Amino acid sequence: MTFALDIFLIVLLVLAIGYGFALNRRIVALRRDQKDLDKLAASFNSATQRAEAGVSQLRAATENSVRSLQQTIAKAETLIGDMDYLLERGDRTADRLEGAVRGGENALPGERSRRPDQSEYNDLAGNNDEELELLKALRAVR
Repeated sequence: MTFALDIFLIVLLVLAIGYGFALNRRIVALRRDQKDLDKLAASFNSATQRAEAGVSQLRAATENSVRSLQQTIAKAETLIGDMDYLLERGDRTADRLEGAVRGGENALPGERSRRPDQSEYNDLAGNNDEELELLKALRAVR
């Protein structure tokens, strides 16, 4: 009976030693994989930091672009107001000139071909610098 017990213990020891070797191989593989995982985690951390820096730079560039765009829009709105004012003044001046021309159609033929001089433009334009500039521009187009 002791012999059977000895064989049973020998079998159990051989199984335990075999299991120990298998377990050792798995532990070695796990450590190797853990080192690879540590490298991967470090690489991922580095990539994350670069991405955060890139996002910060992109955010700063966007804010600069927004500020620049807002300034451009403000300038454009000012120019729109100026252009509206000039168009309004030009329409009024054109109406006055048209009235003067229509009034001149009933004049004698010799008077009709006469161009108004600067003083007549001043009367039509109300001596306003902007209207004078508009009239100069209209004259230059002719």
